[in-house]
Amino acid sequence: MPMEKKHAFTLIELLVVIAIIALLLSVVVPSLKKVKDTAAMKLCGSNARQIMLTSAIYSNDNKEQVPRSTTRYNQEGDGLGNKSSWVCLPVINPNVSPTTMGDFVPAVAPIKATLDQRLAGIRHGTLYPYLGDTKVYNCPRDTRTQKTEGGYRSYSFNETVFHGVSGYESDKWGPSAQKTDEVKNPGGRMAVIEQGDTRGYNWGGLVFSSLGVNNWEEPLAYWHQGGFMYGCFDGHVEHYVIKEQSTKIYSDIFANDPTASIYYANHPSLPAYPASRNKDFYEIT
Repeated sequence: MPMEKKHAFTLIELLVVIAIIALLLSVVVPSLKKVKDTAAMKLCGSNARQIMLTSAIYSNDNKEQVPRSTTRYNQEGDGLGNKSSWVCLPVINPNVSPTTMGDFVPAVAPIKATLDQRLAGIRHGTLYPYLGDTKVYNCPRDTRTQKTEGGYRSYSFNETVFHGVSGYESDKWGPSAQKTDEVKNPGGRMAVIEQGDTRGYNWGGLVFSSLGVNNWEEPLAYWHQGGFMYGCFDGHVEHYVIKEQSTKIYSDIFANDPTASIYYANHPSLPAYPASRNKDFYEIT
């Protein structure tokens, strides 16, 4: 019985197959990346929405007082600043509930704290009992999670919307709010914003002053297609694309240097003009 002749691919046929596979990959891989980017944006937007909705619930339960934007300690006491911070500084001993200032990692930049200490600070904030999951505080695109000087929390409250330690003003909307009815333009202003500070200096609030001062203390993140996700006070979320190159330069400086100056105008690589002229700054405040 004659043996069947086995057919082998010729070199040309193999090259054709390889070329087809390469062509398919060139089409599929960017599509997969876009799908992953879109999924990350949706999850991040969902986080921002949950934070804003729980903020509204907190206000409803506390005589319409908005959560305090700037992280302090939430130590025992009756003062406004003692129990209303939406998140707290890292807790020295994550297994013990903090009651005094000495139980928290000192607020001196760059803050050295483990991930467990940072998570404990989140859990001690006023919104955690409503959210019940630390993952909501973290964007999937945030690469700082395991950095000692970085952070786990990807979001900050805009201090021109939420009242912080001192209260900041916007040249468009006036003083920051302590009560819900004091928030102006709740459907158009960025209330919770992604930030990318590696110094650990960020205390929960994104600090600005648009009243003619070069004062922009925390950098923005641009993890999502050249921009960031943000939540408005009314609970809806949107994607913002950063417009100014100087904003990205500033953010990159603080993403890589935990000892950098905290002020927008103080770094030699940045344009020396008032921060209020920066388009991104004006949009946010």
